[in-house]
Amino acid sequence: MATTKSQTLRFDGKSLTLPSEILIQIAEYVACLPSSQKDLWAMTRVSRSWYAAAVPALYHSPNITGRNFQLFVRTLCPSINPHLRKTDFSAMIKVLDMSKLVHDGSKSLTSRILGRVRDGLEVFVAPQSSFACERLSDWLCDLPKLRLFRVTLRNQQSLGTIMINYQTIFGGQNPHPLEYLMFDCTDVNGYWTDADYEELWSAVAEGYLGRLRRVEFHYRKNARPPKFVKKQLEELNDLLQALAREDREREIINVEDAGAYIGKG
Repeated sequence: MATTKSQTLRFDGKSLTLPSEILIQIAEYVACLPSSQKDLWAMTRVSRSWYAAAVPALYHSPNITGRNFQLFVRTLCPSINPHLRKTDFSAMIKVLDMSKLVHDGSKSLTSRILGRVRDGLEVFVAPQSSFACERLSDWLCDLPKLRLFRVTLRNQQSLGTIMINYQTIFGGQNPHPLEYLMFDCTDVNGYWTDADYEELWSAVAEGYLGRLRRVEFHYRKNARPPKFVKKQLEELNDLLQALAREDREREIINVEDAGAYIGKG
């Protein structure tokens, strides 16, 4: 008979009770497999005990695509009023990757989802189109536990348009826990000016971006950043690694992982 504390299995007429701790370890192992979403969903249908063990792993980092996005929204946001019918699933989501969504959703719907998961979210990869990255500083302020943030810079959009209000928002006694900031660049033109570089350098050096220690720019197709951008990022890389060495005692991020990088894809 299933209970919330253990699960009883029968082999050749003999019963074997699995403690909830074992069930949780099974769920955590399954979560590391390529077919984790399907397998975890199957585990939730075994019994109440298996459901309780598998659901947190199932919603920890949901695999969101255009095919299941609307079902995900209905599960997470059953009411447009944020004060009604709040589900427990939202608190379980730690990693939210919406990069597979191209024309699905809207900026307002993305805002609703982030509003539901804001208290526990640690990693957020923004959708390619339905995200207002002009409000980057506001988003970071609304996501108090976010450690990694990845967003797409669309054509001709300057980095300077989103590097705003950092001193006001992040200059207080409790720095934001953000450690990784990644940009997907669809076009090399229009992203980077000297003013943008000075803004980013100041935000990092003076601690307005909290614990930020790694910045990445990913250029698509055959785009190549100008030489002056590479030189400036080398300087930013030295700054981030120097800050990481100062953080060694606080164990914020390994020195080997810190820095500024340019990559593909």
